[in-house]
Amino acid sequence: MVPKAITMFNKLLSIAALLLIGSTSATELGLQGKTRISRYATNTLVESRLATTKITVEFMNEMDCATIRGFTMQLPINGRVTNLVVETSNECKMTSDVKTVLDAQEEFHTQSSAGKPAALLQAWDATQYPVWVSLPPLGKTTIEITFEELLARANYEIPFQIPLSPGQPVDELTMEITVSEPDSGVTSFDIEPLAASRAVVEIVKQGQVSASARLELSNVLLEDDLPRLIRASYDYDPAVMPRGGIVIGSGACVSHLFNPSSLLDTPIPKNIVFVVDTSGSMSGQKLADAKAAFEGIIQTLEDDDYFTVHTFSSEGTEKSWGPSKATSFAKSDASAFVKKLDAEGGTNLNDAFLDAIERAKTIQAMAEEGDYQLVHIIMMLSDGQAT
Repeated sequence: MVPKAITMFNKLLSIAALLLIGSTSATELGLQGKTRISRYATNTLVESRLATTKITVEFMNEMDCATIRGFTMQLPINGRVTNLVVETSNECKMTSDVKTVLDAQEEFHTQSSAGKPAALLQAWDATQYPVWVSLPPLGKTTIEITFEELLARANYEIPFQIPLSPGQPVDELTMEITVSEPDSGVTSFDIEPLAASRAVVEIVKQGQVSASARLELSNVLLEDDLPRLIRASYDYDPAVMPRGGIVIGSGACVSHLFNPSSLLDTPIPKNIVFVVDTSGSMSGQKLADAKAAFEGIIQTLEDDDYFTVHTFSSEGTEKSWGPSKATSFAKSDASAFVKKLDAEGGTNLNDAFLDAIERAKTIQAMAEEGDYQLVHIIMMLSDGQAT
């Protein structure tokens, strides 16, 4: 029985399409001994945390009639199939199309009824992918499935999974994994041990920037109990974090936000519009903190930077200073302006933000006339309690 396609996966990545409902597979006919998987090979390249895996499955049909053979492929939950190719022993090669279910059914029926090669990769859920292949008589049909996954680092490792087995007998099974981190190097590389006594993964450290592993097995049976997915992990040396920036930590995971050195070598001048909340809710320590933050920020500005100050409470703009280049005199004058601010009135946060955008646009027009570039920043110093 052919499983019904789930609505959320109504697009199929396939050569032909869904197995025609009512068709009989080789397994159902008891002919599996005359059609077999002669080779199952996975080749995974992980480079800079992008894992690209190619799965090659070679089917042999020893009967003098066409038939259909299938298996269920299990992929990592975050893996996404990007390509499917079918090739026959007479060097007929076809690449994949994405089709609706109905169009896929019709094309698969046309191909398989004529005894021609065709294949389906159907999404059953986020990890289970039934694969069906139409096998011409007396020949070899090979499918190649490519999927990609962007890996994440957590708890000092980068874990990933490889589809090791189709869950069916295989004449020859191979797995190759290469991990490469050209910028930082590979510091560790591990693969979970397999229960099958004769299934030993050979790990080869190729050098500081890469590592690899390989597994070869012959005459794989169901009794070998190979897992559908095998887990591997590696880590790299993140090196010394650049100075400055913002570090955000949560348990074992850390995010470091910083300007890359390529930008620091030739910084782009900034235009900062400081929007200072002077409403009644900012009285006391809140306004004092806002003044201290302003003072600290303007001291980091370069002479080519521009900045403006405007305050708001009941009106979108109550008082303003600037705009001006961030010279020593301008910083001192703006600092004196901010130190005199008092808190009173309501909080018209909406109009204050809109006025700040208009001020940024004014400086942008000046920059365009002078043929120079600015990065525009609106910095709101407020307790956020709009009224």
